[in-house]
Amino acid sequence: MARGKFHIDFETGTVTPLTDDVNQDDVDYITTTLKQLLASAEMIDRELAHGLNLLDGTDEPGNPPTIPINQNDERSRHQIEAFKKVYGREPVTANDWRMAAGLDPHSYDPKNHGKPPRIVAGRFTPQPGKGVVRSNWFIPAAEVQNLPKDVQDLIDLRLLPKNFGDNRGPSATIDPEHSRVSLFVDYENGVVTVRQNPTTTVDGARGGADTAPPQIHVVEAPDGRMTIDYNTWDAYEFSGAVALDMTVHGRITLDPQDNGTVNLGGNTTIYPSMETYQYREGIPPEVLQWTPANSGSDLGPATSLIREHWIGDASLPPVRPSIPDWRWQLENAIPFAPDPFTQHTTKLTDPSEGLIPKVSEGR
Repeated sequence: MARGKFHIDFETGTVTPLTDDVNQDDVDYITTTLKQLLASAEMIDRELAHGLNLLDGTDEPGNPPTIPINQNDERSRHQIEAFKKVYGREPVTANDWRMAAGLDPHSYDPKNHGKPPRIVAGRFTPQPGKGVVRSNWFIPAAEVQNLPKDVQDLIDLRLLPKNFGDNRGPSATIDPEHSRVSLFVDYENGVVTVRQNPTTTVDGARGGADTAPPQIHVVEAPDGRMTIDYNTWDAYEFSGAVALDMTVHGRITLDPQDNGTVNLGGNTTIYPSMETYQYREGIPPEVLQWTPANSGSDLGPATSLIREHWIGDASLPPVRPSIPDWRWQLENAIPFAPDPFTQHTTKLTDPSEGLIPKVSEGR
């Protein structure tokens, strides 16, 4: 079908018609198919690189393929550039590349329609030997039911629109694009970042994809504990539901131990699924926490975001902001007042915009 009608750039996936007698549907079909093939080929490259890296000890057994053979391909170049903006150098280790993938402000899956993720980051006191801790929040179903976002949806008769889910189970080797939200804590270098991927509509309406900004607040204690408050939502969600906290939200605490492991505990919504892994040099990924969504149906978000539960070690004390006890108690007691935790802790910001904030010290 493409012979004599198109010029195809196999490096970028660009399809250019050579004549005016071309059906746009053909162009779109070839472009989408080619990008899918290129993505598959890139994954094979990474798997092969992982095998070779295992032989020379660069990667660890059981860890995902993190160091690509071809570091000049588009995705690797983007990851290197994103990593350098935060670290001031190029990625070297497997965990460096893991962080580079999380920081990459691009989308590659065709279903995202090129819409980029939203990424925020901060700096904290490094704790060498603890590696990287990563949490993913993901939708187990292939599709989930949504409600109209606004009047425009009603005018367009989008009364029961659907969004794509992640359609997967737990995985320590999953690509950063295949979760709704991911948290990366790099203990070796003192970098914490959260990546929120685009919400994608099944019918392709309203641009097909959009990304809401994650609201992340962090505080660390002198003993190494770090408490992270997160609030994220579907970009096509009705604003009234967001105001009522029908969002993916929670507050978790990470507590590094002397033996190199990290304890985790906190309070989260019962949807979606949440998984947490620790990646250390020479050690297979360790599962720190796995909590499946309470529902695997397409009605999960609509029925479950108003409920919360404890995960991990419920006895783990969270870090509090460094304000007097009387003020903490007073601000918590005032009805409808802003949350004192988010008011007195560090809000993570987009690393591409310049200065990355230092996480404040609490107690």
